[in-house]
Amino acid sequence: MTMMPDAQLAKAAATVGRVAAFLESHRTARLDPAVSSAAGTVRDAASALAALVRARLPDGARPAAPDVADAPTGPLDLDRLSRFATYLGDLRRWFTELGEIGLSPPAVMHLEDLLGALQTIQDAVTSFVSAEARGAAAAVHHRPTPPSDPPTATRELTVSSRMVFHQTPDRPLLREIQGQQELTEEAKELVARFLDENDLRDATARHRLETRMLRWLEATPSGQVLVLKMGALTGRPEPYPTYMAADLAYGRPADDDETDADD
Repeated sequence: MTMMPDAQLAKAAATVGRVAAFLESHRTARLDPAVSSAAGTVRDAASALAALVRARLPDGARPAAPDVADAPTGPLDLDRLSRFATYLGDLRRWFTELGEIGLSPPAVMHLEDLLGALQTIQDAVTSFVSAEARGAAAAVHHRPTPPSDPPTATRELTVSSRMVFHQTPDRPLLREIQGQQELTEEAKELVARFLDENDLRDATARHRLETRMLRWLEATPSGQVLVLKMGALTGRPEPYPTYMAADLAYGRPADDDETDADD
């Protein structure tokens, strides 16, 4: 088993920390819809990477606040957000390709800093995207809207490119066999359905996603659910995880968006 490359991790944590500090400084900004959409892409990229980081941290590790120097300044624009999303996607791909690794004490510290920075990115983007959404809603509040069916858990589970994995005592998605965790048959069926709905039907894709799902489900924060999405953060269609409160995952109103500080 190889050791986590500490120097690369330290650099990644510092860079993501600067991105987080910049976005945090714009937490109260009001954005136009195009910039808001790009910010949402950054949040998705941060959420996907956070899931991988969280899965590699040992029990008891906590997100931290990295020391930040030379944080970017200036306006929040499409070009800058695009570069942030690209960097986070590249970093996520690097994490995915690391394979099984060991952890040194410095590596754990850098991972904690990285996770804290990623959570700050998600929180900051959620704040100003929500502000933009509230402003848009207020502008059209007086307009009548046609009735629509309320979202249900069943509808949400079958929407293409998005699937909720909600584990409960009555509906486990993980089970322990001879001391090892594995996916239940129901979890495997959900994985197969998600792949089928997104035209990824080969056995290799299924095996790869099942392996990742085991790690992602084990890393689900308390009080949240795993939501699997299909995105192209690495330049090609690929499943990636996010975590959020169950109410939000099923489309019901919630005060908070993906992830919280209790990861």
